[in-house]
Amino acid sequence: MIPIPKKLVRFAVTGAIGFILDFGCTFLLKEKLEVHPYMANSLGFTLAVVHNYFINKYWTFGERSRPDWIQFLSFVLISIIGLLLNTLLLVCLYDWFNFNFYIAKLMATVLVMLWNYIANSKITYGNIETKKKEAFVK
Repeated sequence: MIPIPKKLVRFAVTGAIGFILDFGCTFLLKEKLEVHPYMANSLGFTLAVVHNYFINKYWTFGERSRPDWIQFLSFVLISIIGLLLNTLLLVCLYDWFNFNFYIAKLMATVLVMLWNYIANSKITYGNIETKKKEAFVK
């Protein structure tokens, strides 16, 4: 069996909860309140980012050595890049290739999650990642 980094598992669990928040908010805004699809997507994404920052900071990475505002700024900047990637993928899949909006959003979200994990583990929480060896889930 291939070992899976414990922090990747925690990041994925946190992301799954953020995914539910993102999709739930997007659905409510788009379908019930008739907000433009890309605005609804951006607002759902933002809600998930704020949630994910706090859960990742204290549970996934357990990082408390850097000031909160520096980590939050780094997390938000990485997330903004993620939002741009998410929206670009959504436009390509939904507008250009006529995928169902929510299927396109799911595909974009999975790809952007990989970007977010790699960037945040190296940049936002990188100062502790290099100091201690990560435990693995077997």
